[in-house]
Amino acid sequence: MVNWSFLQAGVIDELSLVLAPVTDGSSGSASLFTQMPSMRKGSPVEFTLNKVERIGDNGIYLNYLTRAV
Repeated sequence: MVNWSFLQAGVIDELSLVLAPVTDGSSGSASLFTQMPSMRKGSPVEFTLNKVERIGDNGIYLNYLTRAV
């Protein structure tokens, strides 16, 4: 929830993700940005792909910049 608050406040200028092809079968869904129910609705924020790198045999590093509105 703090990530969504920072994003809506405009203080996030890039997003970096590391993806690995692993799963553990847990229930529920993972989310990077979750809005608190008490918060006002925010506007969607677009990101632009900046960099992609392969990590080891199967991992991927993704770097995005926030898109100027």
